[in-house]
Amino acid sequence: MEIVSKANEGERYEYVITGKDYEPESLVIAQMFPNAINISNTKIAEYQEDGHRYVTCRIGFERLQDYEEDNSEPEGGVVGRHWKIGDLRNWEIGGENYLFRCIDDDYSSNSNDQVCALFLCETVIRSDVDSSDSQREILTFGETNNYKTSEIRKWLQTNVKDPGDHLVTVNTGVNTAYLGATIPGTYDEFTTSGLLRHELYTQMAEDELFLLSLDEAIRYKEILWDLEGGGTPYSHGYWLRTPSYSTDEDGAFGYGSWIYIVDLEKGCIRPAEVDDGSIGIRPAFCLPQS
Repeated sequence: MEIVSKANEGERYEYVITGKDYEPESLVIAQMFPNAINISNTKIAEYQEDGHRYVTCRIGFERLQDYEEDNSEPEGGVVGRHWKIGDLRNWEIGGENYLFRCIDDDYSSNSNDQVCALFLCETVIRSDVDSSDSQREILTFGETNNYKTSEIRKWLQTNVKDPGDHLVTVNTGVNTAYLGATIPGTYDEFTTSGLLRHELYTQMAEDELFLLSLDEAIRYKEILWDLEGGGTPYSHGYWLRTPSYSTDEDGAFGYGSWIYIVDLEKGCIRPAEVDDGSIGIRPAFCLPQS
């Protein structure tokens, strides 16, 4: 934190940091310094010595002109604020505070004509989020790839703080399904040539805290891999709310057992089985624009 606080504005900095029995992370930079941008964290070495694990990372960042983040709410609450892309907002989920970043300042909620700001969590919430020291509990997507009845949606509805306060209610009904996947290793440079889109009957569902759809993942592909918390046995990727297309015996669409994810390790978007316990959660929410 001292290094970042003393950095000159408008310059790029990179430091090599070695952690003893821990892996250096860069999320704290974004949390403490909202004017830090283009934050990177690359693991360059890992080794064991004298019974200890050492991890060396190259952490880089740039700083914009200094300013203080204003988390206070103006008169009338966050209705009275106009959010911009890059703005940060802390929100409590399941008793923990998570940092969210505005990725779209002109987002339509789909349930009305209200324009709002879309915020996406900077962290992947691990699938073992409800575990205790004595018991391991794994949260999977659900019994089928129907987001409306999924365990993930129930968990988000249960764990959002102060339901109905400030957050915009968004239509999260799933109206499309896909077949195929993007090419592994392409990350945010992927093309959609390997994805086949199918229109579904209109589904109505409303939420304040939700997952991105595959269509939205394509729209915001530059930020899909820009996060913290991936790479553990419980966060190899994160769920989207779009199902893989399948048909029943009559040839009509039917909900099955495959749902799309952003695969953080393979660098692609692909279907995964709904009972995969290694996939985490990256929630989003909307705030009203003044």
